[in-house]
Amino acid sequence: MPELNFKKIFTRKRVLWLSLLLLLLAFAGVALTFQTPQMVKIGKTEVKRLEGKIMYVEAEVVIHNANFFPIHIQSFKNNIFINNAQAAVAHRKEKITLKAQANTTVKLQVELDIKALAEIHPKLKQQKICAIDMKGKYKLNALVTTLSFNGNNHQEVDLSKEGDQIANFTIGKDGLKVKRLKTASSNKGMNISLDIGLQNKYPFDYKINRLDVNITPPDNEAKLGHWKLSEGVVIHARTTEYLPVKFYIPSSKLIAALSIMYTKKVQAIGSCQVVVADEVFNIPIKQSIPLPAHQLVGSQF
Repeated sequence: MPELNFKKIFTRKRVLWLSLLLLLLAFAGVALTFQTPQMVKIGKTEVKRLEGKIMYVEAEVVIHNANFFPIHIQSFKNNIFINNAQAAVAHRKEKITLKAQANTTVKLQVELDIKALAEIHPKLKQQKICAIDMKGKYKLNALVTTLSFNGNNHQEVDLSKEGDQIANFTIGKDGLKVKRLKTASSNKGMNISLDIGLQNKYPFDYKINRLDVNITPPDNEAKLGHWKLSEGVVIHARTTEYLPVKFYIPSSKLIAALSIMYTKKVQAIGSCQVVVADEVFNIPIKQSIPLPAHQLVGSQF
């Protein structure tokens, strides 16, 4: 029986080809079982600047990698669509490593198109649910090569829970602030004056063209008084601008106004027109406004 000569069978050339074949099979297995990473959550966002009609934002997102191996992404770029209309671009040039079968928090640079957002916003006010899609490409290292993959993330956002983010952005997440509350009563009714603060925590100015509200008790919409901004006002970057407000409650409605004394709140219901980068946003307002307790004690309610 002839003896096998392993040196002749496993020549250097054959070993090299066999190694390449095994490498290709491994690569094919990875490609066939590869699962596209999915964005599962949007975390903190920070507005960096506004240039023209583009707002530059840094956003933290949580990405889940369901694969059994880590993924090293070389570059990342996605177009963001709100209800099928493109509104932003998210990208990252620095390398990203997504941990295997785990969530990874990643910082992305987002360029938000203010004009596109202004066109989408009126429809969002009429919806309870909106669709957000992220479509794009990213490059990743796999074994000895670089692969390009198409990504498509779809999420549905409950607007009733999120609230109006444009309103939070322009008026402030904590809402309208009040100071210098004064009241003056007569047999005909009561005059109330106060300063309402609008907070702008962002690095650019915006303008309020119109602010028109009815003042009601906090627990119902019975109109006690009315106030309208007399002229447009600019809310400067990183400031809280206080606007003087005066309204009159006739004596026939003073009993309804007594609830303000106990709740230390009023409600503002109306509308506000805000201009950001020359684009107009019409925002409905329905907000409870806390009143300074120490000033209420000295008032004439």
